[in-house]
Amino acid sequence: MLKPAILYKDALPSCFAIASMNPLNRFVQDTYWNFSDLVSDSQWNSLEFVSVDHSDNIIGILRVTIDRGAHFVYAMMALRFEKDGAYDIAWAKDFKDFFVLLFGYYNFNKIDFEVCIGSPHEIMYDRFCANYGGRIVGTKKKHFCLTDGTIHDIKMYEVSRYDFISAIGEEKWKKLSMSKVMLLTPKERGES
Repeated sequence: MLKPAILYKDALPSCFAIASMNPLNRFVQDTYWNFSDLVSDSQWNSLEFVSVDHSDNIIGILRVTIDRGAHFVYAMMALRFEKDGAYDIAWAKDFKDFFVLLFGYYNFNKIDFEVCIGSPHEIMYDRFCANYGGRIVGTKKKHFCLTDGTIHDIKMYEVSRYDFISAIGEEKWKKLSMSKVMLLTPKERGES
């Protein structure tokens, strides 16, 4: 289940600290975190949500940067803290729900994101784009340095709102987009 990350601001530093020591996370861009400033107090420049289980344990975090002028988001970070396999389905569902939230509630036009080529996450992003109307835009050669000092290429993706909705189907989209709005707090839904 997705919840605003600001609600977990005090718990996130320890999650990030543990995640920073996991060798799989060396493929995550921005792996040098400022542990005292992990969650923004404003949603003007970025949106941050945590994936939590039914006991309110944090599974991971999803973050995007907002381009208000063009009304799209980019620089997505999807960082899963729990790696034991127990939350595979919940994380995959929340990853998709994050896109539904961005397109359905916030009504963004497009989502741009990247992955380090060779990352174990690359195949998931390829499949996600194939299933939900996304596309591979291209690669940046020798663009990303891992924490171990090796240089890697970056694969760039984009998913447009129109293509995402078309891939899901109009009727299913209407049900999905409305159900995700209810995950937000009353304040975020614009209610007093």
